[in-house]
Amino acid sequence: MLKKIFILLVVSVIIIPQLWTQETDSIVIQKLNDFTDTIINNFDIGTHTAIVAVADFDNKSDKAAESNIGFTVADIISQRLSKLDNIGIVESSQIQKIIENMQLGLTGLYNEKTVASLGHLVGAEYMVIGSVTDISGFYRINVRVVKIETGVTIVNEILELDSILLEKESEKYLPPRYRVFIGTTYAYSPQNFNLDFKMWYNYINFGLTAGFNYDIKKNHSLSLFLNYFPVQLETRYYYTWSNITYPQYNESFKAQLMFHSEIMLGYGYK
Repeated sequence: MLKKIFILLVVSVIIIPQLWTQETDSIVIQKLNDFTDTIINNFDIGTHTAIVAVADFDNKSDKAAESNIGFTVADIISQRLSKLDNIGIVESSQIQKIIENMQLGLTGLYNEKTVASLGHLVGAEYMVIGSVTDISGFYRINVRVVKIETGVTIVNEILELDSILLEKESEKYLPPRYRVFIGTTYAYSPQNFNLDFKMWYNYINFGLTAGFNYDIKKNHSLSLFLNYFPVQLETRYYYTWSNITYPQYNESFKAQLMFHSEIMLGYGYK
């Protein structure tokens, strides 16, 4: 019975946040899709297939950067554009490599000539760039589209989205994060008496600890630790009750190899 309850609790912790995320996803994506559709109206495409490059948006605050908002917004816009028959999308990874090679950084994309040069390198006709700023409860998304042939900005629009909804949506875009731990372990066992109370003892264990923590998503994580104890110190006290008023005792101490190991696996949800 307890096993079933435990499994039910674990499943609830994992699934319920996912259901909430799915409920809010449609709101954020729909607004960004509608916003993208208004941008497309400014493209002079005609009958040919236009090549559009979408760069990761610049996070203008620590909060936006922590939640990976810039990448989320750019990816949703890119996905919307990729569904259109007359638009081809340049992969963001290709754009990012060129930005790194040119040592620009996302802030360098505010210069229209720089954007035009980057667009030529990736073979794009239009370049979508932007920035994200959090302002008291919502994110302000500024989107610019530069026509590579002329180097002129043909779109400069702003969209505001609720910060809670957008952060929920961005959780699935967060890259997995790993942390590895290596250290020493100290374990102390409390005093124990034998049945006739003539002896009590304690143990001190020294060892090594290794493990890692894996962030599945923003609020979910798994941890695994291995404790290895090669050395144990034992102290024993023997009581002699020949004198009831003043009992005497002798102390013994020894160190021994034990080669004892422990494995700890845990799940965390914030």
